[in-house]
Amino acid sequence: MVVVLRLGWGLVGMATATLVVGVLTQTAQYLLVRKTLPELAVTPAYFDRSLLKTLFSFSFSLLLINGARRLMQYSVILFVGILLGPAIVTIYSIAESVVRKASTFSKGLSTVVMPAASRLDASGDRTAILKMSVLVSRLMQVSALFILVVCAVMGRSLIEFWIGDGYGNRVYPLLCILAAANVATMMAGGLPSILTGMGRLRLLRIVIAADSLLGIAASLLLMHIYGVIGAGIGILCVRLFTHSLVLPVTVCTLLNRRWRRFALATSGPAIAAVLPSMVILIIASKNFPPATLPAVLVQVFSAAIVLAVATFLLCLPSDVRGSVLRSLRIRSNVTSTQPMAGSGHNVVETLPRH
Repeated sequence: MVVVLRLGWGLVGMATATLVVGVLTQTAQYLLVRKTLPELAVTPAYFDRSLLKTLFSFSFSLLLINGARRLMQYSVILFVGILLGPAIVTIYSIAESVVRKASTFSKGLSTVVMPAASRLDASGDRTAILKMSVLVSRLMQVSALFILVVCAVMGRSLIEFWIGDGYGNRVYPLLCILAAANVATMMAGGLPSILTGMGRLRLLRIVIAADSLLGIAASLLLMHIYGVIGAGIGILCVRLFTHSLVLPVTVCTLLNRRWRRFALATSGPAIAAVLPSMVILIIASKNFPPATLPAVLVQVFSAAIVLAVATFLLCLPSDVRGSVLRSLRIRSNVTSTQPMAGSGHNVVETLPRH
């Protein structure tokens, strides 16, 4: 994209480059599949109408759900430009992009939940589904809360050093509000994927559609009162209702569990895990104010290490922690048995036997 813009091709050139890259990517993926699975054959002989009907029904539901999410994401930016002017779009886009890209870990984590939920639902193991939902929700809430802490403590400095002078004070309030809306969204962390895996797509469609329509309506209403910050407040209020209340209550009802116990089991450990890193960031920013972007990143990375340790101790169940430690121990033992360079024996043979 940068090369296209530097050549002066404009928006048409960007669209053309996007099309070309997409075609090349799909072609490369097809060739890779053919090389990995040479026995794979795409022929009319394998056409199955019943399977096509199932796939179409499932895919159409996912299309509606993803379409509603996209409508929410891009409509708000469009209305910001129409009502408040193109210059304000930059302010909203910066804040929205920072929060969205920082949430990549959470979204990646939710993608592995759906097949596991489908398998457990097929076997009727609702207890395992509940345990998985609690663990995934804890981890996603930890990630969202840490993003909120970083935005609240370091957000102004981050924007100033990254984008430029004058943007920090303008972007910072909206950045914090959108980060809080992300926390509200992650209160239902992994639950949409669990509903998808359980085949409850109709229910999920209703919730996501309501979230999209109510979010747009609330943003439009509050933009007239509070400006661009009103767009963030509208999204936050709707997410508190749809993702912090409706989705958890719905899934807990399906799993015959109490919603309040689920909320305490997920949010309590997540908040406790984030507190140490929050204290470190506050102390570091007050006593060692960062003067450059690398200094900001160093402080954030240091707090992230503390967050990882606290998450391991407070958010992972004891059996999961034990499995992780055993896995690390086994990997360490395997590494220690590898022959050392220039030696004719294994390292393990030099260790004392008990």
